[in-house]
Amino acid sequence: LLDGRLHRSATNVGWVPTFGSRTLTVETYLTDYSGPDFYREDIELFFEQKIREEEKFDSLERLKTQMQMDVAECLTILSEERRAEVEEWL
Repeated sequence: LLDGRLHRSATNVGWVPTFGSRTLTVETYLTDYSGPDFYREDIELFFEQKIREEEKFDSLERLKTQMQMDVAECLTILSEERRAEVEEWL
């Protein structure tokens, strides 16, 4: 939920092992957002389903490929019909 509007998204909660991070992070990609940068803004997240465990990738290209597959799976899970159901709940 950003600025009162519900957006479909893919979120990673983890340690970002591919880049050797030692800090727990929450990174969200809003699939249908084209507004101004909201980095470090407060947003509200609703988790629908976990799609996989975190893993360390051997290359940035492999990570990007997996992220594209993850976003596609999230879009399938978060259909427009499901989004409408959640908006009614809010």
